[in-house]
Amino acid sequence: MNNIFHGPPRYLKSRDRLRPLVKAFIDGDEMPERTSFKEGFPEALHRGHVRYWTRNPEEWEARYRDAVNLRPESPTANLGLGRALIRRDDFANALPFLITAKKSKLREAAFYFAYAIRKLGFLEEAIALHEVSNRKWPGYAEPLLDISMARSLQNNFSEAIKVLNRVLDIDPNNKTAKTRIKIWSKELKQPKT
Repeated sequence: MNNIFHGPPRYLKSRDRLRPLVKAFIDGDEMPERTSFKEGFPEALHRGHVRYWTRNPEEWEARYRDAVNLRPESPTANLGLGRALIRRDDFANALPFLITAKKSKLREAAFYFAYAIRKLGFLEEAIALHEVSNRKWPGYAEPLLDISMARSLQNNFSEAIKVLNRVLDIDPNNKTAKTRIKIWSKELKQPKT
């Protein structure tokens, strides 16, 4: 029995697409080329997701771009492409895709949009966007971690540490928050030159 999380990829649920694979397996033949299948949105999306795990941002971007070209309104495809562009430090070009993904109310889309804004140097705007996300999804620690980073970039280490304590309220074992608190506490103790 297939459940939601562990079933075959959607493109294999069609019997026409599954038959050549089963036949090749039973006959001991070589597997048919993947290109013999008709490429559709589910396949492109799946290939983008698979490329995410390879950590090759160029391939990752290309596969998600295929999915976005097939279905431009897809929040998942737009989020994947936006994240791939962020991975390549192409923050400005990631924003339109993240805006499309953000319309779906995905918390990750809201996070990566604000993250890209921060990386472009708009610290106060990113902090404001992350605070909105934090009110919508109070148990989501990533926006708070990014707020702390923005505060540290403003040399406001005391405020950054306060935000990190909020992270530890959500996740007491958060290693990133603990490490940053140690580092930034030392920054506060050093005399200003």
